[in-house]
Amino acid sequence: MARINHNIPALVSQQSLSVSDRSLRNAMTQLSTGLRINRAADDPTNLSVSEQLRQVIRGSAVVTRNAHDATSLLQIAEGALDEVTNILQRMRELAVQSANGVWTSNDRNYMDVEYQSLKEELDRIAYQTQYNSMQILNDETTSFGSLGGPSVIHLGVNNSIGVDTINVSIQSVTLDALGLETSGIADLNSVYLAVDELDDALFSVSSNRATLGALMNRLEVVVNNLMVQESNTQAAESTIRDTDFARMTTEMVRYQILNEASTAMLAQANSLPKSILGLFDQ
Repeated sequence: MARINHNIPALVSQQSLSVSDRSLRNAMTQLSTGLRINRAADDPTNLSVSEQLRQVIRGSAVVTRNAHDATSLLQIAEGALDEVTNILQRMRELAVQSANGVWTSNDRNYMDVEYQSLKEELDRIAYQTQYNSMQILNDETTSFGSLGGPSVIHLGVNNSIGVDTINVSIQSVTLDALGLETSGIADLNSVYLAVDELDDALFSVSSNRATLGALMNRLEVVVNNLMVQESNTQAAESTIRDTDFARMTTEMVRYQILNEASTAMLAQANSLPKSILGLFDQ
């Protein structure tokens, strides 16, 4: 039955053309951006999951930098402590040498000159060793872990104390902290006391270095774990958000064909009412 007020075939063709055109634009957007989800309407649920995964990915990258920065600080501290150990070993050599009865008081005074010079250099190292303008080998208020308290290294993507953080303390190696402020080897009584003081100081510094070494090893494990976590999380996020080019290319060709077919059929449907004019010619 021929009608002119309502062209049903044209309406059907228009609807089909609208659907295929919208699908074609979506396919072209995905192929041009490389992303399956370009706006919230594309997949609201998986968009939320993807954004949470992105938080973990970007947080892991920052935490990795945190770990590298902390390792750099610890390496600077350990390097300085290595030199402090050498100074203490030389001071102990001088103390043991001065304890020998073959030396005169003048000889011991000469040895004490070097001994006191080494003390001054040890103290200078304790106050001069810095990272990012923070002193790291003394307990001044401007130092790392001020007033002897621990500093927090953030090594997690969240904010759970003890889970995403570790506390780092570097013991002071100033003369006062090591008990060497009044140490000297100018006389035998002082020499015997100095040997005991130096033994205690060497034990303290060695313990400090062992702690730093353990922390550096721990940070290396943290970095390795973060790299694995970041890689796996990126793979998961890619599965959710990235375009499957093989499938979407096939879909685009399909929508192009449907779009062209719908356009052709719409043209045919629009020409159907014109056939009614032929009735007036008869």
